[in-house]
Amino acid sequence: MRRANETSMPKQTRQPKKNPQVLRGALPPPEKILDLARECGFVERLRKLHPALLLYTLIFGLSAHQHPTVSEIHRQYKSIDNSRDEEDKIHQQSISNRIDEDMVKFLKLILLSCIDRIASQCSTRLNIRYQTFRTIFILDSTIIRIHAKLAALYQATRTRNGSGGLKISILYNAVAHGLDTISIVPERMHDIKAFKIGPWIKDALILMDLGYYAHRNLAKIVDFGGSFVVRTKKNAKPVVLSVISPLNNRCIPFPEPCTLWDYLDSAPKQDLIDLMVRIDFMRRKYRGKCKKDSLNVRVVCFWNKEKSRWHSYMTNLSPDQFSAEEIYTLYRFRWEIELLFKELKSDYELEN
Repeated sequence: MRRANETSMPKQTRQPKKNPQVLRGALPPPEKILDLARECGFVERLRKLHPALLLYTLIFGLSAHQHPTVSEIHRQYKSIDNSRDEEDKIHQQSISNRIDEDMVKFLKLILLSCIDRIASQCSTRLNIRYQTFRTIFILDSTIIRIHAKLAALYQATRTRNGSGGLKISILYNAVAHGLDTISIVPERMHDIKAFKIGPWIKDALILMDLGYYAHRNLAKIVDFGGSFVVRTKKNAKPVVLSVISPLNNRCIPFPEPCTLWDYLDSAPKQDLIDLMVRIDFMRRKYRGKCKKDSLNVRVVCFWNKEKSRWHSYMTNLSPDQFSAEEIYTLYRFRWEIELLFKELKSDYELEN
């Protein structure tokens, strides 16, 4: 999954949309940017180059292609530098000379500062609990239609006009607000096959959609020391073991084990239900044999009055650490990756 079959973004002919709220909310103020630049030695005293203006130029002032030239950076920097007359503004060679290791250190400090600011804006109720995770990942995929000449290489499944289809699977870091890995595969490949679980998931929380739901995958996440929140598939058959009391998080054994869906059919259609269930799965084949195994996990169910149905979320997070309401709040982080796909397709015209 690590950077497999990556392709470069085509050069855009128009500027992507800019959101001024991002500038005010995520980035540090100009005074803090100047302090960080001095801390790493990027600037010693202000002359013609202000680190805050340079940072704004690099983030918001350039076109969407991957390799802007120094002349582009220089031209955009001059356009936002209103503190000097035209003849007194910085020269292109001066900016070229500043692209060095000190600039790399400066941008790294800015990134760490942005992460700290985002983490500090989390809900007070959940902020301390978030710190128990090394990071929070969101996993999802999107489909891109491509020309029919590429259909043999990237076969589609949901079209009748002979065009090809790409499936772009993205692992998104919700804390750093950036991509961690990306894989580009044919549309016919199932999402589960693009999901490679390994030591990278240790001490991290991963939020997944139904496309990545598999009991064996959930067990592997637990084996590697990770945590997960995922919607429960309707055709899955978790067996209810106990009901978690909302007062003291005590598990009350269920008298007769039954499937989750049978239990919800008989439960009152209101509020939420917190359960402990058992999921069964087959381990990977070893020496020609597949061993049957099971895992006890938690399922939080919410009754949707508008749609008259249950929404259920499976997780291995303990009720002592996260309440049922907090599990729902965590899963709402998945909206971040939907916004990312919308930006790629709308603002950056990824499908074109």
